[in-house]
Amino acid sequence: HLSFVIGEHNIPSDCPAVLVITPQRAQTYTGPCLIHHNPRWVFARAAVFIHPRPNPLPGIADSACVADTARIAASARIGESVIVENGAIIGERVNIDAHCFIGQGVCIEADTYLGPQVTIYRQCHIGQRCYFSAGAVVGSPGFGWTNSDESNWTIFPQCGRVRIGNDVNIGANTNIDRGALDDTVIGNDVKIDNGVHIAHNVHVGDHTVLAASVAIAGSSKIGQCCVIGGNATVTDNIQIADRVTVIGHSAVATSITQSGIYSSTINAHPHIQWKRIQVYWKRLHDFMRRQSKKISK
Repeated sequence: HLSFVIGEHNIPSDCPAVLVITPQRAQTYTGPCLIHHNPRWVFARAAVFIHPRPNPLPGIADSACVADTARIAASARIGESVIVENGAIIGERVNIDAHCFIGQGVCIEADTYLGPQVTIYRQCHIGQRCYFSAGAVVGSPGFGWTNSDESNWTIFPQCGRVRIGNDVNIGANTNIDRGALDDTVIGNDVKIDNGVHIAHNVHVGDHTVLAASVAIAGSSKIGQCCVIGGNATVTDNIQIADRVTVIGHSAVATSITQSGIYSSTINAHPHIQWKRIQVYWKRLHDFMRRQSKKISK
């Protein structure tokens, strides 16, 4: 009974919806309309009101493992904050689902939900009203290795933590590595899809969205209100400004200093055509060098 229209699509004159949310009054439709510049957002707010996300009762599943304490379960079910001898804090109305693991010194603030088999390593800090889907891992050691030669690898200390802000959503099987010497930081209202990998010492700014299978290498800093499309990659030590959109499958290998939409994707071609394009690319350098010589003469 509730629908929405994006862009300049016409609404059928016989549309049975009780209310249509639209960016402008449709000339062919005389039924009830709600005019708003972002119809999809308004529709989502209404849909969430009608179909709210399930809100499990506060408590800790019997199969969950919380470091050094079993007595935390009884107190948490009452909805009280629980401070454990090892420094772990479980806030009010927190729900920890089946087979979760909570390490020493972890802080989980109020109204946060951890889905089944979520792992929070030691000393990590989780903000309020966060939602973790099944299998998410926070605070695992980062991939930090250094060598003196090709055959002698030494682990670089992974002594930092992960600090996650308020209202963060983390998808299933997403991994966020702990910092090396500093912390990995996820800002407020960040939304992370399934299967995302965030390496050590990465900073993700407030209100940023990371779609499925995004990979962000170590020590990169993502600005506020950014959108990074599915399967995009960000190289280590990259800086991305606020309000940047990176199209899915793109590779970000240099810093982005201005807001805007960026893309490095290549569409699929017939195999024979693609082989020819590769040959052209290999010859491009020689071609440009010859052209430069002609211009210089």
